[in-house]
Amino acid sequence: MDRAERDSQIREVPIDGRYPELAREVRRVLGWEAKDGQKFYTSRSAQRKIGVNHVTIANMARGDRPSVETLVKFAEAFNVDLPHLLNLSGYIAKLPAPIISPQEQKLLNGLRRLTPDQQAELHAQIEAEIEKALQYAVENGLISEDDDEEKMHAGEVCQGS
Repeated sequence: MDRAERDSQIREVPIDGRYPELAREVRRVLGWEAKDGQKFYTSRSAQRKIGVNHVTIANMARGDRPSVETLVKFAEAFNVDLPHLLNLSGYIAKLPAPIISPQEQKLLNGLRRLTPDQQAELHAQIEAEIEKALQYAVENGLISEDDDEEKMHAGEVCQGS
């Protein structure tokens, strides 16, 4: 069997488990829904990245529910939202709508990929830009100084949690 046939077989594994939404998400993350010729993870290559048995990964792609520990490893390895996976696999009830926008989530996901030093540098740059924006807004009457203080205090509260 050549690589193209094997790749085709991987993508044609049926979704027949109790958690089809989980299966679709796992397949999306692994790239199984990608067009022919695009790179994707096989269950064995994902095994090396995650550190769980390839059969477990294949079962997840069929819609079987893995352990919470496996979901944690999968989420960390592929930078996927763990509560989302826990929800899709029935461990927690449906979550309310996110309180951050998809754009904000994209920024956070990118931030998580950086080293701690890179994160600290970017954080300092962002804080400086926010300070400039708030100062501009106060100087141009777009917000009052009281609003400025409240926004800065809210940012400190969020950082502390």
